[in-house]
Amino acid sequence: MRDEDRHPFPDVLGLARLRYTQRLRAQLAELGFGDFRRGDGAWVRILAHEPTTPGELASIMGVSPQAATKAADTLEERGYLTRRIDEGDRRRILLELTERGAAYAAAIVSVVEGVDEELRRSVSAADLDAAYRVLEAIAAE
Repeated sequence: MRDEDRHPFPDVLGLARLRYTQRLRAQLAELGFGDFRRGDGAWVRILAHEPTTPGELASIMGVSPQAATKAADTLEERGYLTRRIDEGDRRRILLELTERGAAYAAAIVSVVEGVDEELRRSVSAADLDAAYRVLEAIAAE
């Protein structure tokens, strides 16, 4: 492809993210999780490891405590997490996945792995490595 025929990089990046998310959303809906939101994956994967406070979650995600609380609120409203008092320090509130939340986290991991495997079959390993290098360079601070 000639350089003048290429779409601007931000457009390609945005479209790729949109299509990837659409594939995840469609496959998760088939598994009974039709309410998938793009940010859910990171939140539930972190919480799948162990109960975490909203402040710790905010630090891990690099967002404000208010943003972490808002994300927790929406996950709780959708039945994926619950809040409980930390028995070791009753001043702390822990966020933990419900049974449905754990199933949601597992489904997200499985679907992402499947979509990634499809991608690995459609492009060469060298091309995929190059794409990762470019995306990691963009994401680096």
